[in-house]
Amino acid sequence: MSLGAPPRRQGSTLTHLFLALAIILPAWPRGAAAQDDARIRQLRLLCAQLSGDLTDPGGLAAFRRCLTTHNPLGEIKRDNHLGGGGGGAAPKVTADRPNAKPPAGFGHDSRNSIGEGIQRFTTNDGRVFYATDKDGKLWHWDPATKDSYIVDDKVASFRIVDDGHILVLGTDGRLWLEPNIVSGRVLVDENVADFQPIAGVVYVRGRGGDLWREAGNAAHRTLIDQQVSAFQAIDAREVDVLGSDGKLWREVGDARDRKEVASTVEAFQYLPDGETTYVLARDGSLWRQEGTSGKPDLVDRNVAAFQAVDMHLAFVLGKDGRLWKELGNREQSVLVDSGVLASAGRAAFQATDARHIYVLSDDRRLWAETMPPGR
Repeated sequence: MSLGAPPRRQGSTLTHLFLALAIILPAWPRGAAAQDDARIRQLRLLCAQLSGDLTDPGGLAAFRRCLTTHNPLGEIKRDNHLGGGGGGAAPKVTADRPNAKPPAGFGHDSRNSIGEGIQRFTTNDGRVFYATDKDGKLWHWDPATKDSYIVDDKVASFRIVDDGHILVLGTDGRLWLEPNIVSGRVLVDENVADFQPIAGVVYVRGRGGDLWREAGNAAHRTLIDQQVSAFQAIDAREVDVLGSDGKLWREVGDARDRKEVASTVEAFQYLPDGETTYVLARDGSLWRQEGTSGKPDLVDRNVAAFQAVDMHLAFVLGKDGRLWKELGNREQSVLVDSGVLASAGRAAFQATDARHIYVLSDDRRLWAETMPPGR
């Protein structure tokens, strides 16, 4: 992940790669184990030389893979995006609206590479980013100043609280409040599956499905509901809760005061704009309902993930890896990009507003893209 580094000069890199392979490949003897070992060592060395900047998480992870791999050629192809690498590709889904193109100069045509080797990322303002690499290290970086450093390791997920603090969930289930550096962190809770800070409290879903409202840490918490698979806090009292049975509820205080919003739900998003709720059903259809009693409107089908910007505008990721900007529904859609990492779902993209969006492509590169002004 080249955090803060300028985009790799792909043409120059590939030229050196092919020249090096042209020298090494003809010299490969066929047969003796010692000669095979020497060939592997040569390719490992070449792989390490092409692995990237060792101060970046992506380059460092690639370097380590090169030192231990039994398939250096596969790692070379993987690190230089030549195809046929060791990771394998997911089966292709038939493209929806295959002839669609982004507007000239926008979407894919505006993309600027700002990182690679990324597993998850987030930003509040498009200036400072947080991201995890393949090894679970959490990085803070500023693409403009090229300043980057490691915040923590063995990280499962994270959320920005404010300019100076983040909540970090470790792979061990421990949730920490951290001041952008690993020193000085404070334990919030344990056995955590998901969390959301809002209005001075933290909502915490435990690994057993219990949902809690916490003021500071687990010593000051109140049980909201049980058998919860997902949630979205609206404020310090009100929360949308998705049960393990697929039913979505609006709850005030706790489960004793709740109203059913929808059923057979896979994912959802509430917006205060028009009291609007977007619901992704388990059959892949995306719906929008304005108010608590409005009629649901179909937005799109074959949806992998989505992010609503306002009561009418949403970015929609299809199962074919195509990302769309949709005003109302698919009849008013504009293609943003293709080759988006659909398997990552909602983690594959983030819009900071209607014009600016960050996209994780299927080679785990992060791109900054813009869309036309207006809705």
